[in-house]
Amino acid sequence: MKQLTRIKAKLGAGLLWALCSTVYAAPPAWLSADAANEPPQLLVQAQLRELNYLPEAYVAMFYRQAAASPGSDSSQTIQLQVVSERISGRVLAMNLFDSVGILVPEEEFLALENRLNAMVRMLDGKLERGDAIEIRYHPDRGSEITVRGEFKGMLAGKDLFDAVSQVAMVNPLASLMESADNGSVAPVGSPAPADTPTSI
Repeated sequence: MKQLTRIKAKLGAGLLWALCSTVYAAPPAWLSADAANEPPQLLVQAQLRELNYLPEAYVAMFYRQAAASPGSDSSQTIQLQVVSERISGRVLAMNLFDSVGILVPEEEFLALENRLNAMVRMLDGKLERGDAIEIRYHPDRGSEITVRGEFKGMLAGKDLFDAVSQVAMVNPLASLMESADNGSVAPVGSPAPADTPTSI
């Protein structure tokens, strides 16, 4: 069953991400902290994404604390802001699920599968222009999922956040092709290498 799920993930994500485009968007450069003792987070990457055949469906944004280095265990956030008139939260979540199935090695995918399924259930629903999904990673606590500002739950493990942030911000098919050219497997980790805000 799990092998079938992985095969479906590879086929589905191949179709979905083949349609994915990357252009510069104009989101806020800073994301306020949700706790008094946390510094605000700095925008380091933003991309406008297609979803299936729907162009300009949402903007994917990656934030982290300004002093934090890439891959560090600090507070980080993925924000998905809907810019089309209406999209399905479940379709968007399945897009992320399928793409993780392509990007990570099988044993890592199997370790993530139950939490990815939980994420799909949390994101299920109709999303309209202006709605936002936020996945905010807290060290030692996991990823807090909110939809339109409503708390949906917590998912444990930085491995989950790293995998989802990488597929949200990077085309996994391109990563696989680059890895094949280099004879290596693409690592899972925070997607944005820059320490300064993206020029938009």
